[in-house]
Amino acid sequence: MTDHSEEHQSFILETNRTAKIEGAISRTLDTSKIKHQGERADAVRAVINKLTASGTEFRVSDRNWLVASRDGQPLNLQHEVDNILLLDREIGDQASVRAAVAAGELQVEARSDLATNAQRSAYIAKFGYDSWAKLPLQRTLKVTPEMFDTLTASQLKSLPLSMKAKLTEKQISDALKRK
Repeated sequence: MTDHSEEHQSFILETNRTAKIEGAISRTLDTSKIKHQGERADAVRAVINKLTASGTEFRVSDRNWLVASRDGQPLNLQHEVDNILLLDREIGDQASVRAAVAAGELQVEARSDLATNAQRSAYIAKFGYDSWAKLPLQRTLKVTPEMFDTLTASQLKSLPLSMKAKLTEKQISDALKRK
């Protein structure tokens, strides 16, 4: 029997859970091709805040694995963290995005991926000016039909009308509830 209150015990459990979540996100940052800006602790907390704002829930399994889900749908945590690093210029290091593109680890998806005039010229020479002109200035999230059940409101708003037409009423209302 313990001498500590139930409040203390639940505090300790929640503190341990938080540490496990932060540790798992830190490991995920380590394995990403894209690096974070600033201190590791700040980046870990910023990624967690971004994920929870989009409706992501975390569960620590009985084997201490972190399981991320949104509306009961399991998420690929590495993919989610990589997207945050690629798309959020406050968290992800844009120089590492450009380096990964230059090394061939990532495809060119925005004009900002190419740092030098030589890289831009090489891209235009290889793919043509029309392809260059179609590139957005900054990276944007590519939404696939598999993501329809876990869309956030901001992702929904960025979809073209042709993609919005494929969504059900429930998918739209659920997305609007998520930040």
